[in-house]
Amino acid sequence: MIIKKDQDITKNYFEDNSGVRGSNTDFVAIAETEDDIQKFLAQMSKSSTPVTIVGALTGNTASGLAFGGV
Repeated sequence: MIIKKDQDITKNYFEDNSGVRGSNTDFVAIAETEDDIQKFLAQMSKSSTPVTIVGALTGNTASGLAFGGV
């Protein structure tokens, strides 16, 4: 699992074609294996931390933008 916290690096994860602003997270997590995903989601569930799954961020609805959580 790759964890990114530097806002200069993660800022690209906070915009899509919708024009919605204000997206933010505590950090960005990038899974490298299926096992990473399973363990990460279990850990976030235990801590009641919201998780937003992001694809290519090419949408127009802001559905891939996180507003809190990871």
